[in-house]
Amino acid sequence: TVFAKGIASGVGIAVEQVTSPSFTLMNVHEGRVRMIHLDLYRIETFAQAEQAGLLDVFNTDAIVVVEWPEKILDVCRARARVEVRIYVVGPNERRILISEI
Repeated sequence: TVFAKGIASGVGIAVEQVTSPSFTLMNVHEGRVRMIHLDLYRIETFAQAEQAGLLDVFNTDAIVVVEWPEKILDVCRARARVEVRIYVVGPNERRILISEI
């Protein structure tokens, strides 16, 4: 969610509006560019994501930020332009790997 706040700030969305969609699964934010923030932590299968309509966001012009994308990895990789992986390397340290797909 912290990373999503950074992206939001870059497209003119107030960072205080960006919260974790853990329980709602999806939050939509309007700025210079629409940003859709998904949190799939509570989704267990691809079918659940599909039934919830979460895959439809990939057919928009929005920036789509997906936390816990493992459940829909094939869809993410088919539609993504950039993949960001955040690794915990210490209590207050992260390593961020950004790859063009």
